[in-house]
Amino acid sequence: MENKETITHIICTVMTGRGANKGFTSEEWYQRRIPIFLKYTIENLRQQTSTNFIHWICFRKEEKEHPLTKKFLKELDSMKYPYIATFDGQVYFDDRNNDGANNTLQERLKKSLSTLKPRLPVTDYVYITWIDSDEMLKKTEVEDIQKETPGEHKAIYYKKGYAINMETGQLADWAITSAWSTWTLMFPYKKFFDADEHTKYLNGWTTHEEIPFLYFARLRPDNCFMTGINGFNRSSIWKNVHKGREYYYNVEKQEIIKNFIKL
Repeated sequence: MENKETITHIICTVMTGRGANKGFTSEEWYQRRIPIFLKYTIENLRQQTSTNFIHWICFRKEEKEHPLTKKFLKELDSMKYPYIATFDGQVYFDDRNNDGANNTLQERLKKSLSTLKPRLPVTDYVYITWIDSDEMLKKTEVEDIQKETPGEHKAIYYKKGYAINMETGQLADWAITSAWSTWTLMFPYKKFFDADEHTKYLNGWTTHEEIPFLYFARLRPDNCFMTGINGFNRSSIWKNVHKGREYYYNVEKQEIIKNFIKL
């Protein structure tokens, strides 16, 4: 069903500014993460059946002049990829951070929203989908999200999908009992772009696992996301509580992967 109310769809990825070490894992991590982001997440989004979105990519201010950042953004420009980069770090509560970054959230959120607002249309609602820089959505998923009827405090979340080992090519079912880190929240336009109202609207959210309890949340069908396993994060390891059935036959793996990306 086509929505009568207009929406702007933002896909948000925090590239740097999350976690310990002042939000920067290491130089080695950054050198490896950008190619992963380009090869998997960006390419997956470019291959979506709907590309009517803007990709909000968050960096710390320290990465603004980094040669790798400049090269990465130049590559996005050459693709004519729809993105906006901000340099205020992660502007939502960071449950991995103990460096005091959460004390400046409101100030940094306000700055980022002031960068976004002039570059986006005025619509009834803003849908924001959070996705990490090593994750993918089923090729029809952006379109399906945009077909969801807008409403205040409505959210979309996932429990079961897949994981691909980016070093070995292994593929497995991947599930969580609460809610996966990729999810969508619907905001009325005015509340999204007002930092104070925006924060109130989040209803005290501190982790994606709280989504089903904080919002009018609808569970999406299984197998609509694929997370990447690359060994660089504590949660990004192959031997994991989230891991289910592993797929061993190449034909079977390719049948699944083609629903997400053509490499």
